[in-house]
Amino acid sequence: MDDILDVGCLVLATMTPELQKQHEYMVAYEMIQNLKEILKGKHDNRAKGKRKKRTKSKGNGESKPKEKGRIEIRKRN
Repeated sequence: MDDILDVGCLVLATMTPELQKQHEYMVAYEMIQNLKEILKGKHDNRAKGKRKKRTKSKGNGESKPKEKGRIEIRKRN
């Protein structure tokens, strides 16, 4: 049981004060699972943001050409 408490204390010691407050009453396993969920949510949000950037439109419903497409157009002219 002491090992479990030691691990929990070590995990808490590595956290920011805000995260410490959220996790202070959890055992180490629960803390780690919760942190995984938090990080997964941040990763998912970043991925959504990247997808939105790739598919931005000009405002008239047309997609912006990719950089490679612009280079090919320049070579034809």
